[in-house]
Amino acid sequence: MARLLFHKAEIYNTSNAIKGTISGITVEGTSAAVTPDTVMIENERELYDGYTGRIEIRTVKTNFDGGSNAILVAGTSSSTGADYIGVGGEQPLEGYIKLIGVGHSLQLDTTYIQGYNSFENGRLETVIVGQVADVDSTNVISVEAAAAP
Repeated sequence: MARLLFHKAEIYNTSNAIKGTISGITVEGTSAAVTPDTVMIENERELYDGYTGRIEIRTVKTNFDGGSNAILVAGTSSSTGADYIGVGGEQPLEGYIKLIGVGHSLQLDTTYIQGYNSFENGRLETVIVGQVADVDSTNVISVEAAAAP
């Protein structure tokens, strides 16, 4: 069985400016899914009335690429990707996640991204999760061609 392989994630603001890049994504810790939200209508029939898109990534890195800016930081004052990842229940700035793979990328629509540290796999991992709902499935997670790494 083949897997979608992503070599990095990028965090963007609502103006489509890249705010941070994270490499070192673990293959087994990356998931992207679109789930239909159904409603029962007459005669036991179901109708998709919306979709929920979710991207979750795990990385062994604790800092953004190219510097010492931590991925998980409380507050929003450093003008880095950390401003777009909420920790400890705070509300971050709105942004979106783009997963970059070989020949393709996946992008979660604008939302509030959350993050936390995990020790479940016997090592320190940074977990980043974004989730968004919309009535149109193409508005939650979009796929596009990407340049090779």
